[in-house]
Amino acid sequence: NIDPVLFRDKIVFFGVSAGILHDYHTTPIGLIPGVKLLATSFDSLMQNRISTFWGGLEIRLLLALFGGFLGAILLIRSDKTAILYAFLTMVVLTALGMISGEMFYFQLPLGAFVLAMTFVGLVLFFASHLGNVVTIQLMQAEAEAARKIQVNLFPATSWSSPMGYSCKGICIPCQEVGGDYYDFAPQPDGSLVFLIGDVSGHGFSAAMITSIAKTVTTLLNKWEQLSPQSLVLNLNTILYQLMHKKRLMTALVGHLDPKSGLVTLISAGHLPAVLIEPKGPIREFGIPSLPLGAKEYSNRPALFFSMKPGSSLVLYTDGIIEALNWKEKQFGFPPWLDCLQRRFQTDGSSKELNDILTEVRVHAKGRPFDDDVTLLLLSRAPDSGKDPVPSPDLSGIIGAAST
Repeated sequence: NIDPVLFRDKIVFFGVSAGILHDYHTTPIGLIPGVKLLATSFDSLMQNRISTFWGGLEIRLLLALFGGFLGAILLIRSDKTAILYAFLTMVVLTALGMISGEMFYFQLPLGAFVLAMTFVGLVLFFASHLGNVVTIQLMQAEAEAARKIQVNLFPATSWSSPMGYSCKGICIPCQEVGGDYYDFAPQPDGSLVFLIGDVSGHGFSAAMITSIAKTVTTLLNKWEQLSPQSLVLNLNTILYQLMHKKRLMTALVGHLDPKSGLVTLISAGHLPAVLIEPKGPIREFGIPSLPLGAKEYSNRPALFFSMKPGSSLVLYTDGIIEALNWKEKQFGFPPWLDCLQRRFQTDGSSKELNDILTEVRVHAKGRPFDDDVTLLLLSRAPDSGKDPVPSPDLSGIIGAAST
């Protein structure tokens, strides 16, 4: 009993089968009857609300080129924010494309744009990171090669004398290569020239200075002109002329005469050497002076003292004193001197260099050294004969080395 006037100038769709045949369809707005879907589609056709799909090959290629270009621009920097920017740009442009399709009734093949941008971006991203990985591996290989070369700068074995003297050293760089250096060179008369040095800074630049020190030491020893005075003089001259005060090197250079037990020691701004005798307090030998390369000419006094049987002379760098734990606390001088006294004056204590550094490692609690650590040990056996001729006042300065 519907009034026919209601259907005048209208097109009517009857969905009499929807409820019986379950004629429903899933749409973005939910389930709707098939008749309503048909009416909506018919209305869109009548109102000319039809989107045009621009899916030609030319359009696809153009969008692919644009996406690839945009991906290259965004990821060419290869920084941490490039991926985020690329993702946001892709989302925004895709959304704008879809909105424009709804507003202006044309659709673009955005898949070509998204795929091209993603592909080019990923290729450039992985290519750049692969290049970084290769570069890092090459740098690591160079560093390892430099480390092997620097290891050869140090004496391969320890030195010992028939008169009961011995000398050995250890160097632990905080990086692949370091700026610490130690060496000892036996002389034709049976004596020994030894030294320890610490270049300002770390890494490859400091390691180059150690190679200079090794070269000078080797040449002077080859020419039979090696002595503490000549070594300090030549190293100071070369470093001053080449580095122009930009790189300095502290050093302790000494000479041991096994026949008399006399030790000559010249300091160039380095930490004092420590003499530990079987009985009595430990003693430090050092004189305030300028590092090598700080001044063209400088007078550096020399110290003379004798080593008794059972005594040891320890030379070290500041990496030991400045070793930090996780609470940023340094090891310090008093614990280090106490450690040396216990190690060398207590019966049964080990004199292996790694064992001497055990307390430093315990203090660090697993933290890597922030500076190079170097230790040089000159020892005289307890049963190496009678005491040497009494030495002059150990606290006095006797002689001078003009450098």
